[in-house]
Amino acid sequence: MGRLALTPNVRPQRFLTKQGNVAWSSGNTNKQDISQTDYLTSLDLISLQTVTETTTAPSGTTSGAGAYATLANVQVKVNGGRAPFSLPGYHTNVYNQVWNPDYVDSLATNPIVTNATNNWKNHLRIPLTVDPIAEKAAWYTGDTQLNLSCLITGNPAANIWQTAATATIGGGWDVYSEKFSAPAPDEPGGWLDEISFYKQTELYTSSALSNGTTSITLETDQDYIRILLIFYTGTAVGSGVTFAPADGLYTSMSLVLNDKFNVIDTLTEDKVRFEMLQTYTRLVSAGTAVLDFMRLKPPTRRDILPTDPDSTKRLQLKIVSTSASNSVDVITETVVDSQFAEKWARSAAAKAGTKR
Repeated sequence: MGRLALTPNVRPQRFLTKQGNVAWSSGNTNKQDISQTDYLTSLDLISLQTVTETTTAPSGTTSGAGAYATLANVQVKVNGGRAPFSLPGYHTNVYNQVWNPDYVDSLATNPIVTNATNNWKNHLRIPLTVDPIAEKAAWYTGDTQLNLSCLITGNPAANIWQTAATATIGGGWDVYSEKFSAPAPDEPGGWLDEISFYKQTELYTSSALSNGTTSITLETDQDYIRILLIFYTGTAVGSGVTFAPADGLYTSMSLVLNDKFNVIDTLTEDKVRFEMLQTYTRLVSAGTAVLDFMRLKPPTRRDILPTDPDSTKRLQLKIVSTSASNSVDVITETVVDSQFAEKWARSAAAKAGTKR
């Protein structure tokens, strides 16, 4: 009577574990391997970032990426090849606000004080599952043939401040994992269904906008969870100091299937922003536009956009702008069948067959 815990056979235990530390390195990529145990659902990067200034503070233009400007890219790689997650630090933070609408980055800070070592806070979560509630798209890191790594590429000071003056960047990030212990995927109670989804979140393309309509062809043969766009002026976030995300850089957008069927039809910026307000109950960062196909709470697959090759020959995003001086980063979040779960599905089927 009165015990809340589920019985051991149906209760996966949650573990938060420090995996190691990734040091910041100007223009270089450092990595932290993830331990080969249990089921992995997310990684957290806890900032130990420092900016030391002696006599002169940075001056001139400062990157619009703010506290996240030091992270040119954040990746999770599998067996050194496929990357289920790959976004710049700023984009990762914006993505977190969409993936989990209740999230606010209120701990972020990037002080600039001379004659001091400034502690910057740019903590980031790397979500690997399709939503904050379900475990679908988790990874069975208990598979010793599966090698997952977290990689961080450091952004040089020249891409953060126009004039760095005496500022030097140091420190890095502690990497923590969220894991759950449960039976192997081919055993009763194992997470075979959860690992059968391969979710990929990536910066799909960076594109300069036209004075008119810009057409961006997206990949097919996958299920779209959402398409996230970040509009900006200046250089790309990892390429220069003038990156400046802003509203008012496009007029409307459409999502066109097979050149004739408008899944999204001529949405103005105000309509997109109002749709986001309805979905996330707050405005997301400036310059952000989201076409969300899993927008209900709790998350549901009702609106997921499939692009099966038998029925979808082309999928295009069409963006109307009145200036050729603006750019957009297109982030796609998609799901396909996971090749990394195939052997576990075959093993589970074989074991079920022997028990009949």
